[in-house]
Amino acid sequence: MSNPYVVPQTSLAVKIYAISIAIFLFVTIVRHLRRQWVLQNRSLHIFYTVTLLLGGYFIIVGFFAAGGAFLVFEPFPPRILLMVFGALFAALALLFYPGTRDLWHSIALQSIIGLQCFRFLAELLIFWLERENAMPAVMTITGRNYDLLVPITALLIYLWMRNREPGAAARRWLVAWNVLGIAVLLNTVATAILSLPSPRQVFAFDAPLVTPAVFPFYILPVFLVPLALSLHILALLKLCDFFRRKQTHA
Repeated sequence: MSNPYVVPQTSLAVKIYAISIAIFLFVTIVRHLRRQWVLQNRSLHIFYTVTLLLGGYFIIVGFFAAGGAFLVFEPFPPRILLMVFGALFAALALLFYPGTRDLWHSIALQSIIGLQCFRFLAELLIFWLERENAMPAVMTITGRNYDLLVPITALLIYLWMRNREPGAAARRWLVAWNVLGIAVLLNTVATAILSLPSPRQVFAFDAPLVTPAVFPFYILPVFLVPLALSLHILALLKLCDFFRRKQTHA
């Protein structure tokens, strides 16, 4: 069946930028986790297997996206949303798997919060796509996307935490910040879902949101959204663990 949706044309430069974001973040995260993995004297065979599986998942999804397989928005949920759920399931499974608990807790809270600054790159990509008429304005800071506030505050918190161990009161504020960060992210995701050309469309009727369903911009929902959510959840797990240990030693 032919695809009824017109995919906006985008420049080669913005495509290269999107691919570069994905590669940079994936390599940076893998290198950091490998260093922590080695410090814990774990088998690198398991680490490389999981890395290859995750990398393979994103590559395979990319091939399908390049072929237009996700430009199907009916019935609900759209195919691209199913890929997002798949990535989220994999991320949460790794976060809560008992065998990786020590690995996650070995990562400094400051580093987890600081990594949220990658959302500057995501917001720049969204702004760039909007400038090229490939992203509806409702998905930008001038619309309903307030996600830019998260990396700005993440950078300030990261700098504040340098050479400083936050106390209980500060950690409560960090819990609130992460909860608000998740709320902001979910608002952006909800806006995106309601901007898709589906029976549940509420926004962007003049230019429905289809660009994140094609290569290479599928990284926005399939990679960057799960990454942002996973970092918030990981930070909350570490903060909850701090209060649990404090209550135990009280």
